[in-house]
Amino acid sequence: MPDDIRFVLEAPHVSRTQKKRPRLVTSCDNCRLKKIKCIQNTPDAVCEACAAAGVSCRFRDRERYYAERSRIAAAQALAAKNTADKSRKASSRERDGADPQGSGAESAQAGATRSPTRRPASYHPYRAPGNPGDPGFRSSPESDASTPPPLGPLFDPLDPTRPHCDVMMTFIQLFFDNLNVEYPFLAYDETIRLFFTHSLPSLLANCIAAHGVRYSELPEVTKRGVTHVSDAYCDTAKTLLAGEVEAPTLDTLHALILLAWAEHNRSRLTEFYAYGQMAIELAQKLGFSEQALAQMTTEQYERTILQATWTCVNILEGAVRNVSLF
Repeated sequence: MPDDIRFVLEAPHVSRTQKKRPRLVTSCDNCRLKKIKCIQNTPDAVCEACAAAGVSCRFRDRERYYAERSRIAAAQALAAKNTADKSRKASSRERDGADPQGSGAESAQAGATRSPTRRPASYHPYRAPGNPGDPGFRSSPESDASTPPPLGPLFDPLDPTRPHCDVMMTFIQLFFDNLNVEYPFLAYDETIRLFFTHSLPSLLANCIAAHGVRYSELPEVTKRGVTHVSDAYCDTAKTLLAGEVEAPTLDTLHALILLAWAEHNRSRLTEFYAYGQMAIELAQKLGFSEQALAQMTTEQYERTILQATWTCVNILEGAVRNVSLF
């Protein structure tokens, strides 16, 4: 073997299946684009560069970081809870099975004959009670070890008009992953910011949830049924809509567009026509038109949102006109 041949041992690479921890981005989008230092007096303040340029100071990656961190924390908490439940059930089985002859021997010496103690069957809201006469009936708590846990709520217990935060975060992600092209008047980073600051209007949140459930695999959705969950959010949105139309806002218009198409997706053409007409009339009240659109704002971000809203209103108007022909 030649003397100039050398063998080099390299450390094995880290498994690619391991997901990197989300990295917090401290610079705003504008400073990152210009590749300059982002100077902020406080985390919530506008940076010096954006203040000097007179533009919005946005942190798209920071919102995604917090969303990802919340998702990871929730998954870790669920895994810890499942591990604790398994340990508790295992210790309970060991305790019940320990020294099986001890109590029986004492009963025999006392001359008393006792039948084994039967424990009442544990209650679960999605399992019908069994018949004690059936061969497969078991009344001990261990018989329900494979029973899935109760489903989580769809709405916030403290505010029944708002979707529960545990499922709403998933609905927002699914909405923008699948429908962002169809409804470009909603921005992901702004919606996430409103959600985390509890500023997302309840009407708009229910309409986003009604669309997001179509792509959800959460047990809260699959066990109840997509149609049932979508109906629940749509019905809540319709209840809230009664108090919103009197004072029209851009968020109300966005919610009406989403609600109309949610009804269309469920083949409810009468409701689609009704809420579509309401959205068109509300756009007129807000002053939407080709001539007035350019004069509504001078800020580029807001102009983009208004233009996208006007485009969706025109598409909705064409679809409503076709429905009215039948």
